[in-house]
Amino acid sequence: MKKIQLSIIVLQIIVFTYSVLLSFLYPYIGLDDGYYLAVARDLIMGGSLYDEINTYYCPLTFLLSGISLWFWPSGGAFILWIPYLICIILITFVGFITLSKTLDLLNTLILTLFVTNSILVFGGMYLMNEIPATLFLTLIYKIIIDNEEKVPCFKISVLIAIAFLFKQYSIYVLPTLIIYYFFSNKRKVSISIFFYSTFLISLAILFIYFTRDIELVNLLQQIAGYLPQSENIYSSKFEKIFSYSVFRNLILIFAPILPLLIYKSGISKNNILLLALLIAASTSPLLMRQYDHYFIWGTPLIFLISFKSTIINSIQFKFTLILVMLVSLYHFRKVILITPHYKISSKTQGALIKPLAEQLPAGEKVYIHSGVSTAHYYLNGWKNKSLNYEFATNFNINKILELTANEDSVIVSKEMVSSFVKNGFDAKKIPLSEINDHIYVCRKKM
Repeated sequence: MKKIQLSIIVLQIIVFTYSVLLSFLYPYIGLDDGYYLAVARDLIMGGSLYDEINTYYCPLTFLLSGISLWFWPSGGAFILWIPYLICIILITFVGFITLSKTLDLLNTLILTLFVTNSILVFGGMYLMNEIPATLFLTLIYKIIIDNEEKVPCFKISVLIAIAFLFKQYSIYVLPTLIIYYFFSNKRKVSISIFFYSTFLISLAILFIYFTRDIELVNLLQQIAGYLPQSENIYSSKFEKIFSYSVFRNLILIFAPILPLLIYKSGISKNNILLLALLIAASTSPLLMRQYDHYFIWGTPLIFLISFKSTIINSIQFKFTLILVMLVSLYHFRKVILITPHYKISSKTQGALIKPLAEQLPAGEKVYIHSGVSTAHYYLNGWKNKSLNYEFATNFNINKILELTANEDSVIVSKEMVSSFVKNGFDAKKIPLSEINDHIYVCRKKM
């Protein structure tokens, strides 16, 4: 038993150290984090969320970005070190306060490292909203398990509201808990959590509404994640949910929890019901898209392994450790395989900043249609509130013609430039010698 434990710890430390070094040695900003940083920059400069800056994200999404920019405004791609370190510290803190009362130090270390690596491996460079939200969900699960007799409804509701204000997908926990307590013959608890959570979220939304110049329906659409172009951005990919990669990732996330469902000794029927409901609910974001970082919604459930001290040292926990060991081997394989991607992405993104800055200085209004990452809105200091720092490919050319003024620039790839020229744009070629490629800057003909 102890050999397995030590082997897992060594392997997890290697994975953790390698993951951290990878992000430090080859920093680059992904599409989502580049978007959060660009919006946070505008907010710090006096912009107003939801009326001046349309977004389909919740307000606390931009908190870690704002903290990062406040500490290191000129950090470039290295600025992600700050949220990376914050997330690691938060995961470790939540892990230890969640596990230390029921597990010894060795097993606490195993599961905390395992959850941290699961989040880092699946989350990649998508740090700003899912990770804080999942940590608040972890605290909710801990409170529920620890307080089966007298449920602190208001405390749970506060955490639900905070998780929602980081990422709207986390609202799935509310109907899950309502159903759980209803079928556990605690209907008053079910009603109370629904009422408190709805009240707190509504209070936050009304505060935003009364401090912004915006229609309520428009605000609700944005906070709910709906924008006119969101049909293109979040079009359903339901058929892909039955693919091999989705099935594999679900096994990797939920495998350590299976012993709780197979060996039911030491855990109540109510806890089994809660676990089954949460497993089902935490996969609901996958109905929208099957991004790797959407799988981390299931990682807090791994902590449920230790929420009942009666299962520790039982056969099911030994089975859990073997599964953790097998998934840890996959973590190691994945961080090795992803290394070339980090190297290429970091080199390419860094090489593009200077040639793009020479043609399009900071402060210019730019539409990135294709050819470069939208992270350059932040990296090159370009403005584009009306497009919400998205790829202009979410709009057809007629819409771009409507949005752009004569002085605005549209960055397009060599494959798309002919379409813009046909629709009344002048095109100027920008060689990107560092990566042996080129893009075009298009402006309307005068």
